[in-house]
Amino acid sequence: MTEKNQTLRTGNYVIELSDGPSVVYKVHSKSGHKDWVCTCPDPEAAMIVVEGLILVENKRFYYPGSKPTMTFD
Repeated sequence: MTEKNQTLRTGNYVIELSDGPSVVYKVHSKSGHKDWVCTCPDPEAAMIVVEGLILVENKRFYYPGSKPTMTFD
């Protein structure tokens, strides 16, 4: 049984999609280094996680004057 892997990129995040668990990484813009964020049971869950992380990082755009509560660098 061969497992096919594909990559989905959005912003600073990369999702390595596969037939099994999918892995989410954050890519550092300066160094290009990938940090593991989480492993999800399926691609849909990985995409939901990335969407949530992006919303958290950009929280200041939804609530003027607020700062992100999480940092990943």
